[in-house]
Amino acid sequence: MSFDQFQRYKTVQIMVEKLKKKLGLSQVSVLEIGSNGQCNLGEVLPEERIQYSCLEIPPEREGDDRFIQLDGTNMPQVKTGAYDVVIALDVFEHVPEEKRTAFLQELYRVADKLAILCFPFANGSNELAERRANSYYKAIYGKNHIWLEEHIENGLPGWSSTEAFLTKEGIAFANFEHGDIHLWEEWMKALFGAYDVPGAEGYLAELEAYYGEEIYDHDVGQKNYRIFLLMSKEKKLAGELASLMRERFQRQDGAEAQEGMLRGLQDLKQLCGRRACRQMKSFLYMDEGNGYQEEDKLEREALANASNEFHLCYQYQVGKKVTGFRFDPVEGCGCMMARVSICSDQGELPFSPVGGWEHGGYYVFPGDDPQFFIDAGGKQLEWLKIEADIILYPEERGLMFSIMDKIVSDSEQRAIDAIREKEAALYARADAVRDKERAEEDRDRMDKECQKAIELRNAMAKEKDEALSLMAQEKDEALRIRDAMAVEKDEALQLRNAMAMERDESLRLRGAMAEEKDEALRLRDAMAREKDEALQLMLQEKEEAFRVRDALAIEKDEALRVRDALAIEKDAALRERDDVRAERDVLRSERDVAVQEREDMRNEYAQEKARADLYEGAYNNVIQSGSWKMTAPLRKLFGKGKE
Repeated sequence: MSFDQFQRYKTVQIMVEKLKKKLGLSQVSVLEIGSNGQCNLGEVLPEERIQYSCLEIPPEREGDDRFIQLDGTNMPQVKTGAYDVVIALDVFEHVPEEKRTAFLQELYRVADKLAILCFPFANGSNELAERRANSYYKAIYGKNHIWLEEHIENGLPGWSSTEAFLTKEGIAFANFEHGDIHLWEEWMKALFGAYDVPGAEGYLAELEAYYGEEIYDHDVGQKNYRIFLLMSKEKKLAGELASLMRERFQRQDGAEAQEGMLRGLQDLKQLCGRRACRQMKSFLYMDEGNGYQEEDKLEREALANASNEFHLCYQYQVGKKVTGFRFDPVEGCGCMMARVSICSDQGELPFSPVGGWEHGGYYVFPGDDPQFFIDAGGKQLEWLKIEADIILYPEERGLMFSIMDKIVSDSEQRAIDAIREKEAALYARADAVRDKERAEEDRDRMDKECQKAIELRNAMAKEKDEALSLMAQEKDEALRIRDAMAVEKDEALQLRNAMAMERDESLRLRGAMAEEKDEALRLRDAMAREKDEALQLMLQEKEEAFRVRDALAIEKDEALRVRDALAIEKDAALRERDDVRAERDVLRSERDVAVQEREDMRNEYAQEKARADLYEGAYNNVIQSGSWKMTAPLRKLFGKGKE
């Protein structure tokens, strides 16, 4: 078990043993989510009832009752609390981000006592360390590390968001960290370099044993690679177990051992470095109808590992019509190639080896100038991609020929393998046909969707035209309304001017009436001096006339206020017109009243004048009578009358 696996499974072993001791259990049932075919959990927990689960059961475990197919984000076939302990080690970071909360909920539901997760988490340092480790691996093998590449593409889970979700859901949880990130990075680079180095296995095993004995309990630092998450149905259980693990993982007294570990890893890398990787060059020549030109060749480089193996995957930008290509996979040595694939934007291209032969899917080049001719058929190509696995022949020709002899002696087996490969190719071709049919169906569906989109666009354009037409009509209607309002406004102004003229006429009439009233008052005063009754009557009429005048002044002020209101409200022409018409009707009524009052006053004046004439005639008759003379002494006594 490598150190990276030992970190995870050893920690789980310790926690399960502490759980059993705390709860007084002799055995627990365990479900592991995301197991691999190695069954590492069974090695550290041999006494427990373990059920392994995967999204897809490994081929080597087909028929093994210990393995079941499960999706950790949705496990309806597993009852709530079906297992004492549920474990998911370095799985959480591979779950799509949108399903991670469902993953936590399902593990918590299925676990009766404890759910244990561990995963690398985002803290800034971990992301950088993984990028460096992946670059180290790619420099050796020419491709990305499968799991590190997925970590980089998907991003590591963040602890703060996970903690917030668990708190919101009311799940009892605790956590602790383990695995100093700097030591983890050095370990991974040493492991990558030692994969294909003969004789390194023994020293590597010694280093892993040293880690387990001297480093594991002290492998914590300022920044750590993994976080362990414990979720429990019992509120305090997760916190107590996490506290025990934090007490165990102390950095004290581990500094010297860790320095020794780093020195050992450095020695391992030096050991692997003695089997230095070979830098290999590949060349691509293009024939545009004038043959292959040396100055037009394209060069690529790759590193062969300590076992003289490497994987090449080159993509070239072409962008022109090409008759053919010549590809030199290596230079200066023989080689054997497998899984050769040459394709372009026009599909797969036919090719043939030069200076070698093909046998059972393998291309053997005994000479030191292996080549492939690739037929492009004079097509316009945008790009060309070449991919293959290559093993270089060692310099000792005897070993090379022994390899070739072994290939020939195994021809029957390889023929069987070739038949199997052809069968697999037929299946693959059938899958490709099905994929093509699906692609055609998808294309037809997309065509229908495009047609629907075009119809929708046309309908929207039609609706737009109708809307524009409606807007034009509404605009014309608005202009007509505006013109009508302008006409009505002009009419209102004309009406207002007519009303002003009528008001002027009314004022002139009032002036005439005032003069006539003054004349009447003078007549009444004269009559009052002669007759007490006539005086009293005239005084009452004068007071009444004053009241009428005040009322007319109030009406005049009201008319002026109405005029100001009309000036302010000229935008509301319709309402102003109604108000003006109403005011006109009022003024006409007032005019009619004033005219009627004038007529009444004239009539009254005529009556008063007639009465005065009557009184004057009677007076003259009295004076001329003998009675007037007889009453002369009395008039003198009272001071009235004429002598």
